[in-house]
Amino acid sequence: MLADRQLLLKLITIVPIGAAFFGFVAGFFFHWNIFSHANKPLAYKPPVAEPSAKPSPVLENTPKPLPESYKGKVFMNVALAPSQKVVALTFDDGPLGGPSEKILKILKDNNIKATFFLIGRNAQANPGLVKKIYADGHVIGNHSWSHPYNRHTRAGAQAEIEKTSDIIASITGVRPNLFRPPGGLMHTGLAEYAKSQKMGIVLWSADSVDYRTRNSPARLIRNIFKSVKPGGIILMHDGGIRRANTSEALPMVIKRLRQESYKFVTLPALIAMDSKLPKKYIAHINKSVDKPKMVTAKTF
Repeated sequence: MLADRQLLLKLITIVPIGAAFFGFVAGFFFHWNIFSHANKPLAYKPPVAEPSAKPSPVLENTPKPLPESYKGKVFMNVALAPSQKVVALTFDDGPLGGPSEKILKILKDNNIKATFFLIGRNAQANPGLVKKIYADGHVIGNHSWSHPYNRHTRAGAQAEIEKTSDIIASITGVRPNLFRPPGGLMHTGLAEYAKSQKMGIVLWSADSVDYRTRNSPARLIRNIFKSVKPGGIILMHDGGIRRANTSEALPMVIKRLRQESYKFVTLPALIAMDSKLPKKYIAHINKSVDKPKMVTAKTF
């Protein structure tokens, strides 16, 4: 009987100590795992390709190979003759529910095709909007995964760009070959990586400055029209903090540009207007767009 009591006392003493030790070990490994990974840069792992049972239909806005003169090049417009009034509307930082949907409706109501530069994590969070952008006939470009402004290593830049292209391709079936660096910054490592991958690096020639939320729709319109020219690339946003002024200004921008005899095209269609490109390439791009005689695109 005494032996049983002694055994019971030992168990009562040992069990709490063992439980406390186990809890300490488990807690240590949990916190080590969280903090050791918290500040790691975005890493890129190429996706495993899965066989497709049925090929997707090829749409007109499916990216075509860039002409050699645009691979790895930076451009902000296509230099056209003054009489050739053609511009490209571009939208950054989406997709975002609400703003993107309003802009898509405005474009559809006006029968306009534009170019959307998507942020990868926004595309991942809103795959339905990515599908709609593509299904509506717009062109999709790469705008990085997280819109960073800091300097990146090559591996970090690769992750920002390739992960974004991967998610866009997983949703639409096509990979972008156009890249717009966040903020237009050319020395963060992202543009350099995109150049090395022979992507076209797209800036802009007319900035609405709609990222400043205090700017009224009237101010956005003035900002655009003080710089718009034939062959211009207009910068607006469908993602970010607040885009009510953008969606309010857009119909007025479209109306005024049409009053001034401008037509709207996607960026690939604008690129195709370079008169020095091979005719075979031009024939592949947006056959519904008039292609008058143009001069060489401005690059730098």
